[in-house]
Amino acid sequence: MDSNIYNIIDTSVKIGLGAFISAFSSYVISKLNHRADTKKEFFRRYMDTIEKLTDSSETYFQKWITFVNCIAGDSRRMYDKGEKIQQEEWEQITLRDKLLVESRNEKQTATARLRLLGEYKAAKILEETNNIEQELRDLVLFEQEIPTLDKLMKINERMRVLRKSFYTELNKCYSVNNTNCS
Repeated sequence: MDSNIYNIIDTSVKIGLGAFISAFSSYVISKLNHRADTKKEFFRRYMDTIEKLTDSSETYFQKWITFVNCIAGDSRRMYDKGEKIQQEEWEQITLRDKLLVESRNEKQTATARLRLLGEYKAAKILEETNNIEQELRDLVLFEQEIPTLDKLMKINERMRVLRKSFYTELNKCYSVNNTNCS
């Protein structure tokens, strides 16, 4: 055979092999980039969801604090100063209670999002706040009894401990290195 044909075959093989290597490399790099982009998007959405549910649960905790503070003021007047609770004070307690009850929707949304993310420990802690809330609401709204400041602070301390546990558990989820913290 002519050396010209060998050169043509040699050039064809080099071009074909180069094209194959280039195509294969492009495929692998594209696949790796797509996988990395998917992970980034998942992580971004995960963090957005954590932040949203934190906002929702914090709204609930703030309404709780407002409710407790309203009752605490009335408790001080009643037990420290010997004053009776007037209708205006009961209306303020009822208003704060209404705001607290309305914030439950946000807390339930947060709980549902936690379950969706598989963060069952944090969801359970958030659900446990229902018992403490109901205990105080039963006492104040249904039995129409203003607890002593000491009793109120003990109830509030239990809620504070749950709140702290909730955020401690949620903090584990907020770590950059750990998106599966349950």
